[in-house]
Amino acid sequence: NGTYLRLAVPLMARRARMVIADSQSTRQAVIEHLGVPASRVAVVYPGLSRAFSQSSSEEQLARVRARYRLPDSFVLSVGTLEPRKNLRGAVAAYRLLGQRQSDLPPLVLVGGAGWHGPQLGLGADEALDSIRRLGHVPDDDLLALYCSCSAFLYPSFYEGFGFPVLEALALGAPVVTSNRSSLPEITGETAMLIDPDSVEEIAQALERVLCDAGLAARLRREGPLRVSSFTYERCARETLAVYAQARASDPR
Repeated sequence: NGTYLRLAVPLMARRARMVIADSQSTRQAVIEHLGVPASRVAVVYPGLSRAFSQSSSEEQLARVRARYRLPDSFVLSVGTLEPRKNLRGAVAAYRLLGQRQSDLPPLVLVGGAGWHGPQLGLGADEALDSIRRLGHVPDDDLLALYCSCSAFLYPSFYEGFGFPVLEALALGAPVVTSNRSSLPEITGETAMLIDPDSVEEIAQALERVLCDAGLAARLRREGPLRVSSFTYERCARETLAVYAQARASDPR
């Protein structure tokens, strides 16, 4: 249960010879909140499936858009529907931008309901508006949605790592995401970073990506290059190195 985890996880972390964190942000949290010495916390970034390095044909992309009745241009957001993902902020920024642009492409939300999902104000009534909820979609369709979108919006309040952003970058989607936690580590300068508490800032960044063709083209070009080092081979190699370090510290 929750009480057991709150008590047991810090104890296990402090007793471990080494702790692997999936980002520098998570590493700092382990040090500060779990009391693990910095010398015993190593960062190993996860790998990304090779499927995210394979581009889809225009015919495949068109089929997926038709399946979900989507136009050629749309804004995509992927993630479990829960407060931490800041979907309220995403929707508010989208609606604010819609007041300025009459031809704004629809906002497409992909992901199942998580904790407090029903309380987010993303009910069925909005499915009739320019906000589309697709729920969970198959992996092949998700790849095509990443490739097809005009912008990928992910203003999350906190991410230990942030796989959707990594996936979007790998498939060349222009990304707007938060300047907090691990997300700047993943994106570097290949995304528009925003304050997730500022609806105006989210709207402005989204507007730039949608209206500035040169900016969007640069982000599409640089994203895949940025994430090319996030491989399972590197992840496995670095994990083995941490195991070797832990074994070397065994006093027995």
